[in-house]
Amino acid sequence: RLHGIVNSTADLAGLRVAVVQDTATADALSRMRVKYRTVPSAKAGFEALGKGTIDAFAYDRPILAWMIGKGGLNAELSEVTFDPQDYAIALRDDSALRKQLNVALLQTAESEWWKDVLFRYLGQTGD
Repeated sequence: RLHGIVNSTADLAGLRVAVVQDTATADALSRMRVKYRTVPSAKAGFEALGKGTIDAFAYDRPILAWMIGKGGLNAELSEVTFDPQDYAIALRDDSALRKQLNVALLQTAESEWWKDVLFRYLGQTGD
């Protein structure tokens, strides 16, 4: 429950922060010189939050949103995002699938179905 406490990544400097070990989140916090401790899993991070041994748990936003929403966890997801990551699908330049895949991805991203999925699992609409 960090509502109002973490409004930027700079706010993490004064908190007891945990991240899942060997993740991109740990790398990002190291680059930002934010002190943190590691936990072996997201579940362990939420357990540490519940016990009060940490003040904040940083990890992949979609996973956190899903765990909070589906797991009934007593936690609040901050709006702060750092080190956003994009995903890609690699195809050869001459692949016949390139155009079909691009069109399908764009159509899906604009569809009501996709917005419903984002809201159901991540609590966001994609707009």
